[in-house]
Amino acid sequence: MSIWNARLDIAKNEYNLLREAVLIRNIEGRTFTYFETELTQFSPSEYEWKKNDRGNFEGFRKSDDTHTFTWQPHGSQFTIIQQVPPSASKFKLPAIPLIDKEATLVTIGFNEDWISFS
Repeated sequence: MSIWNARLDIAKNEYNLLREAVLIRNIEGRTFTYFETELTQFSPSEYEWKKNDRGNFEGFRKSDDTHTFTWQPHGSQFTIIQQVPPSASKFKLPAIPLIDKEATLVTIGFNEDWISFS
């Protein structure tokens, strides 16, 4: 958490307005959810850490026991867990038809002479 706070200090010295953009992707449904949040520092004294079965550390807010962080020390990954706000933008991309490779090559006038192997 101290590393997060220190890096945020460095970023705020360079840039006045910092926001985090979150894009959640559902590959099967081609649906997406997007929202932005303010980047904030966290007070280490407000959280309690517990080790889970996979050897990761989970940070819980002491005031309400909300799981707020997961730190994976073996990969040095620090995850901040957030709720998706009701104001998040949700959208779906349409299915894109597959392009016929052979028809496309004919359309562009492809010739085998374009490629040479050494």
